[in-house]
Amino acid sequence: MTITLFNCAWTNRGDEAAFRSMIEELRKIYPDARFNLVVHSKKFFTQFPYSEDVVKICFISPILRRNSIDIPLLLLSRGRLAISENLRKLCKIIKESDFVFHNPGGPSMGDLYPATQYANFYEFIITRFQKKPYLFYAPSMGPFNNKKRNILRRYIFNGAELITTREPVSAEYYKALGAKKDITVTADSALQHEFDFAPYEKQFEEYDELKAFLSRYDKVVGVTIATLRWHHIHNTDEIENRISSSFSAFVDYLKKRGIGVVFIPQIFGNGKGNDYPLMKKYARENCFVVDDEHDCFFQQYLISKLYAVVGLRYHSNIFSAKMKTPFISVAYEQKMNGFVQLADLNDYLINITELTPELLVEKFELLEKNYVEVKRHLEEVYPELKARSYKTTLLAKEVIDKYYGKNS
Repeated sequence: MTITLFNCAWTNRGDEAAFRSMIEELRKIYPDARFNLVVHSKKFFTQFPYSEDVVKICFISPILRRNSIDIPLLLLSRGRLAISENLRKLCKIIKESDFVFHNPGGPSMGDLYPATQYANFYEFIITRFQKKPYLFYAPSMGPFNNKKRNILRRYIFNGAELITTREPVSAEYYKALGAKKDITVTADSALQHEFDFAPYEKQFEEYDELKAFLSRYDKVVGVTIATLRWHHIHNTDEIENRISSSFSAFVDYLKKRGIGVVFIPQIFGNGKGNDYPLMKKYARENCFVVDDEHDCFFQQYLISKLYAVVGLRYHSNIFSAKMKTPFISVAYEQKMNGFVQLADLNDYLINITELTPELLVEKFELLEKNYVEVKRHLEEVYPELKARSYKTTLLAKEVIDKYYGKNS
């Protein structure tokens, strides 16, 4: 059985954790399954953990928003013929697939990321034309405010075998869209997979600089940041200045208190969005910036050793919840708001438009005051979050077995 995954953003430790966890859990059920990851990129990327017999990377350059020749040809051929190289390749990948998944990332299919949205439209319309079964494996999605595009969105969603989302805010967006298919709220895919600590403990023991840094402090706080210059809504000087002034002051505050800071890059590789150079700009004497070559499971292992995490990047907070490490979330999209609702940790959430140095310090001191209680809460809530996450795999299994049987 070959499963093709759309909407794959590889050079992101969070997306990596989500789809690797999905693949690992599915392969326990279907050990012979193979996966195609469709990546919208002109460049090959490094640091890929799977062998070719498990995962094949399918590179497709970003698909054009409009194509006057290919659109009627795709319609007439029911998703089998195209002229442009991109779409010919996409049609072939889908034709050779047994099943298609929307990857557990996002927010997608909505108004926030127009370029990705058009790629998704092509991918799933062709998939439906070719009568390949497909499902949405717990992404975030929406909002859906463009009425003309909502016609296409409903067409795509109504053809799916299963629609799940990883948090309740996206589910509300979906329900307002008016599609016919039901939606199930589960949880982020990265929460379901329990990885082996042993190889990552070995990596940590061999990472002399990081190990020595942690040993110098009684408390070390993990931090993730971003400029949000790539964001469709928050790409403003005002937001970038909020982030810069707030986190710079917060790092200085921690320095005065003798608390160490470990910056944990979420975006890696050679692209312009790499977090590592940005984090180096924030580093003080009390800071260490982890390299961008250690994978998502090493980052989770590292977070398990920290006192707390302050995360602007969504998945750094998912990793923290999984490792039962108390965290403060700085939310810029519904995915973080929705997850905090699931985890019942709203007191430790900061909206990006309200971020200030004073509020960061206030939330951190509240976390310190209630640290034992928060730690206990995470110990209690994580099994439920893990079960919700794995529910997506169980629901996907029901659909796969319906088509391909238990020995797929």
